[in-house]
Amino acid sequence: MGARRVGRVGKKGRPTVNRWLGIATFGIMLAANAGLFLRDIMPRWAAGEAPPRAELSLSPGQELASQIGIFDAVGRRLGYSWTIRSRSVDVLTVRSSTVLLPTAFPPRLDIARLRIDTELTFVQAQQLDTLVIRVRGLGFPVKLNGEYVPPNDFPCQWQVADRRGYFVVPAQATRALGDAVRPFQSLAELQLGQTWTIEIVNPLAALFPGWDSADMATSPSIARVTGVDWIEMDGMGLKAWVVEADRVRAWVAPTGRVLRQEVEAPLIGRLVIVDEVYDDDTRRRFLQATASDF
Repeated sequence: MGARRVGRVGKKGRPTVNRWLGIATFGIMLAANAGLFLRDIMPRWAAGEAPPRAELSLSPGQELASQIGIFDAVGRRLGYSWTIRSRSVDVLTVRSSTVLLPTAFPPRLDIARLRIDTELTFVQAQQLDTLVIRVRGLGFPVKLNGEYVPPNDFPCQWQVADRRGYFVVPAQATRALGDAVRPFQSLAELQLGQTWTIEIVNPLAALFPGWDSADMATSPSIARVTGVDWIEMDGMGLKAWVVEADRVRAWVAPTGRVLRQEVEAPLIGRLVIVDEVYDDDTRRRFLQATASDF
């Protein structure tokens, strides 16, 4: 018998180990990129219209007041927030004042108290027309002003002490606008699986060492209705939608009332935000005490 030829494992034979490693690596990269696409890009493409604000149903001349309590993870009160919603014939105005107590901040910041005033106006449907934010209690002015410019721009001017600048966001993106302390205000007509983009403004950016103007600009996050849960409020069990976004989880009543939010806020840490019975005396007392804090 003649000698048997032994084939080489190489170019024309079976794949070499290196080729198998290359195929496997390519497959892993493809799977990873697909995962990133599904997690980060696809939700933005698939995100729908933001839910209408519950206060849009107010009639001309009607006013609605609400209050929330701000607590840390162990139930210690860190502050209050009040919102007054009022509608004229043509304009819906939403004014909020949030007061954070010294217990909300690390001792090194030496902040006696901090107040954030926000005013939003809507003139048509859900389109935000103007935005004004003022922060008091830092010893220097912090301001942010924005105004809708047709067809789809919302330029914002900011001031922190003697520094000034501006940034522009798409006007459509402001239809769901929150801040780092209170991301959700009111959410009506929710449905399971519903997604939308929420824009978060950070009025506390100036507290960060080495902060930049980009820290104050809005940052988008995808909000999603993930399920239904029961939550206890004032000794009663209430059925609520569960809404989740980046570092935020909220429980929302079918009426659109946000019952509870859990937020990982920059600098402050975890916040538990709970809907409370409105107390106008408490509101007036805190706002008068902080009226001159700039």
